[in-house]
Amino acid sequence: MDGKIKYIRVSNFSKKQFIDAQNFLSNHDIVSDQVEYSLIVRDLEKDLLPYLQKEGVTLIAYSPLAKGAIFTNKYSKLVTELSDISKKYSMTSVQVALNWLISKEGVITIPKASTSAHAAEDAKSVDFKLGPTDIQILDKLGGKFRRRPLSRRIHPFISLLNVIR
Repeated sequence: MDGKIKYIRVSNFSKKQFIDAQNFLSNHDIVSDQVEYSLIVRDLEKDLLPYLQKEGVTLIAYSPLAKGAIFTNKYSKLVTELSDISKKYSMTSVQVALNWLISKEGVITIPKASTSAHAAEDAKSVDFKLGPTDIQILDKLGGKFRRRPLSRRIHPFISLLNVIR
């Protein structure tokens, strides 16, 4: 691998799997772990996210809107709070939910955008910064809905990103 691999990223690794991979690949840095993370899928906040933050590794949040589940009646309190906060910033609830994620150190999102309008809406989620009080409200409210990832089967994998010299 020397001289050919510039970056290594992993997906769906737990903290233990990440540490094992780091130890095995001790000559190379793992730059990111792509995992499901949203206002209602939060288990990784217990150990993986703090570890990645300590190590300076980027967490790439996929399904950051929980495949739309966060906007359903099941989460009506969260929907109401997102709506109230979004009005305060003249943004949408989607933008607030995405901004809450990127307000976390070392976290970026990759939301699905099925239309160019969705992509434009998602992109504007970086145009403002949630205040600490609003972050705290969403932290507490979203934390009440902790659930396992929506994906039925999660398969960890490693990507080696080659650089042509």
